[in-house]
Formats: sequence, C-alpha cells, structure tokens
Amino acid sequence: MREEWKAQMPGDEATVGAMPELKALLKRLDLHYFTLGATHNYMIATEVHALAERIDEKMQKAFSSLYEEVRKVLERHMREPVRFVNGRHLAFRIFSNEVIKTMEAQQVASRVHSSPHYDMIAENLDWPQGTRMNHTISFTLPIKLPPAGHGLKIYHAYYDSYNDVWVDMDLNPIEPISTDQAFQLDSHIHPYKTGVLALHSGFELHCIPPFNAPMYNEGEVYRITLQGWGIWTDDGYWNIFS
Repeated sequence: MREEWKAQMPGDEATVGAMPELKALLKRLDLHYFTLGATHNYMIATEVHALAERIDEKMQKAFSSLYEEVRKVLERHMREPVRFVNGRHLAFRIFSNEVIKTMEAQQVASRVHSSPHYDMIAENLDWPQGTRMNHTISFTLPIKLPPAGHGLKIYHAYYDSYNDVWVDMDLNPIEPISTDQAFQLDSHIHPYKTGVLALHSGFELHCIPPFNAPMYNEGEVYRITLQGWGIWTDDGYWNIFS
C-alpha cells in the first residue's frame, strides 16, 4: 500500500495555518508526513469522493477486519449502533523519520507540534436535517509508535458545543481561546498505547505533540494511527468516517 501514501505538508489541514512563519520553515525543511486513504481532514468533498472511489476496494481488502474490530469496540463502548458512512474505509496518518534528513530538521521535528484545535470535521459532510453537529466523537487507534512513545496533547480548556461557550477544567465559562492564548494554557499528554483506541468528543482543545525521532539513516521509526470521527443521527446510529 506504500504506493497510496499521500504526502501532507503540516498546515495543509489548517492546524498550523495560523502560523505562516512556522509553515514556511517546515516547507523549507521538507518536513511532511503521510496519509493513507480518503480523509476529510485534508481534502474537499469532491477529492474525498474521487479517492474513495478509486481505492476503497483496495483499502477494504487490506484492512476490513481492522475496520470491523474498531466498529465493534466503539459500539460496545458507546452502547449504541455504529456504522460506516457510505460503507467506506477509514484512513491512516503516518509519521516517518525518512523525512528527517538534517540535524536542523531533527531539531525542528522534535519541538514542533500542530496548533491547538478542536474537531469540526463532521461539518464537511452532508447530514440529515436536524442532525446535531455537537453530538460527535473523535477516535484514534495507534498502530505503531516510536520508541519514545507518543500521544495526544490535551489543553485545559473545552469548547462546550451544546451551549456554545468555552469552559475551563472546572466547567467555568471563559472567553474564547485564540491559538496564541492556547499555547499558554496548562496541558497534559494522553499517552497512546498500541492497539488501544483513544476516544474523545473532539471538542477538547488538543494537538499532536512533537515527533521525536532519529535521522533517517539511524533506523526506521514510525508513528502510524488510524483516525476517524463520528456523529449521531436521529435514526439511531453513530456514523463513523475519516
């Protein structure tokens, strides 16, 4: 499936789009990562549809048992039915140290993370009238992790989408958080464990921490995750997609 890996420059998904100097630095160093599969986080709807039409059969053949296991785990945890949107595959995000080719690139990769954000991916799809856009889930399944480990950085602020307000960890209302302000917030790392699904609402302010890895000529290091989102619809299903 390596031939289907698609290079993504940090910022393509808009998570560092608010930091143009950083985006320019990453581009100069050619520090990119990859996606495998059609995902709404990086593509407009027509691109997702076109790619899914081309590779869905191949993705299903390679990963259908994994997809079904993820669906069943979510269903057990949510205690409600779970289905795939249009029966389509889920996508993977891949970080590889093959792109770390200089000491400068290694230093930058070890300290840069995406900007804090919350997930609104479901808004990129069409849903039945009346669907609550704040009744969502976000999930990540770690497939392979670097020796130093990895996880999800959670900032201590939450967007209460039901009431359209920001709250702190004690659920006290606060002013909306900008990217610059978010970097000043307290935070913690939720450590990933290979094969263990990480699940949250998507409205916790969060980001991907730095990818600490050696240079490309010091042995292969990967961070590979399956990533998806879900939304509840009134016909009684969680609808999951990438």
